[in-house]
Order: sequence, then C-alpha cells, then structure tokens
Amino acid sequence: MLLATTGLLVAIGFAAWLIGEFFEYRGIGVIGAVLIIAVGAAITLTGLEYRSGVSKQFAYQTINNSTVVDNTTSTVRYRTTDVGEAFGATVLASLGIGGLLMLLGTMLLSQQLISEEVY
Repeated sequence: MLLATTGLLVAIGFAAWLIGEFFEYRGIGVIGAVLIIAVGAAITLTGLEYRSGVSKQFAYQTINNSTVVDNTTSTVRYRTTDVGEAFGATVLASLGIGGLLMLLGTMLLSQQLISEEVY
C-alpha cells in the first residue's frame, strides 16, 4: 500500500470516528474504526511503500536513416521502496505498522461500541 494512500485513508477513518464520537453517531464512528482496521490489515498483508523514482521507456523508430522517439508508445513505471527497507527492517516493519494500526482501530471500535450513556 502506498504511503500517501495510507495516510489519506487513516485520516478519513479517524475523522469519521471523531464525527461519530462527538455527535453520537455510533454507525459513522464504527465505519471509521473499521476503515482504520482494514488499512492496518492491508499494510500487514502487502507492506507499506513509497514512490522512490520513475522509469520511462520510449519506443524508437527509424525514419529516413535517423532514429527518433515515438512518443505515442512511451511507458512510465513508478519505482517503489518498502518503508521497512528505508529503516533497515523488512517484514517486521510492515507487521509492526499494520499491527499498530489494527490495534488503534480496534481500540476506537471498542470505544464506539461500549460507550453508551445510561440515563
């Protein structure tokens, strides 16, 4: 999962949880917490990556004995690097980040489900 997408989804989930918590909309709060749990599970399964570069490949054509670039068939590929590799840990970093997000989401979910005021 890409780092920017992860940040955006966690922010949306946390904002939904806050709306549910402050306005007492338990359903919206639960959706936000489950979104955070799902992001943590995705990180645990696929890892967390960021874009580290771009590689462009062009097709070339020969016209009148000179080689020219054919811009209609260019290919752009993004190179990604695992966040764990940047810090020197490979699989453990994804498990740690994903696990922490799943624990955070579970804590927020339990707060939504358990917190009910009795009058």
